[in-house]
Amino acid sequence: MKELSKYVTGHMTVLQLNGREIETGKCSIFLYKLSMQGMIIISNINFPEGTDTLLQFQFTVKNKPYTLKAKIDKWIPNSKEGLFTYMVMYETQNMKEEDDLFQFVNTLQLANKNKNLSRVVETSLELSFA
Repeated sequence: MKELSKYVTGHMTVLQLNGREIETGKCSIFLYKLSMQGMIIISNINFPEGTDTLLQFQFTVKNKPYTLKAKIDKWIPNSKEGLFTYMVMYETQNMKEEDDLFQFVNTLQLANKNKNLSRVVETSLELSFA
C-alpha cells in the first residue's frame, strides 16, 4: 500500500452489519494509504472487532464523485484516543465499478507522486473531526 503525503478526506456510510442492512448517516473519514486491493482509513467510529461490516465511501476527485464499497479486513491499533484505524478491502460487483476503482486509485497515486494531491482531491494535514 502506498502512503499518501496528506490525508484525503471523504465520507463513510455503514450499509450492512453482520449481513443485515442498516440505515445510518454519514461520517467523515481520512484516507492515508491505498492500493488496488484496499485502503487504510481513520475514523472516529469504533466498530466492534470481528464484525462483518460493509461500508460505502464517497470522495470527490477532480470535481467528480466516486463511491466505493469495502469491507473491514483488519482493525489496526491507533495511538490517538477516540480515533480508529481500519484496513478495508474493496467490494466490486461489475466491470464499471472495477473501472471506477482503477481510475480513483490511479488518479490519487499519480497526484501523490507528482506532489499535487491537494489539487485533485480534498485533503487535510491533520486529523480533525468536527
